[in-house]
Amino acid sequence: ENTMRDGTAAAGGAEFVALDADGVEQWSFATDENGEYRALRPLPDGNYPLTQTKAPQRAALLTEPVAFTVGTYFGKVEDVGSVPVVN
Repeated sequence: ENTMRDGTAAAGGAEFVALDADGVEQWSFATDENGEYRALRPLPDGNYPLTQTKAPQRAALLTEPVAFTVGTYFGKVEDVGSVPVVN
């Protein structure tokens, strides 16, 4: 979920890329008009930096990646978390 720092609106149209530990692109996507993206395929377990490559309108490009971890999960789909990003 990508939102504006001032809380005024969702930040749709942002683009991101996730690289693995070797710097190989594993995943890239753009957020929808609600600032959200739902993964169409799973990432392998590991630690990833989520780097913003295009900022939404009225926002500056993030200067630092947002770190997140993917691990094996055996619970309910509803309990899977999200990676929040604030512009």
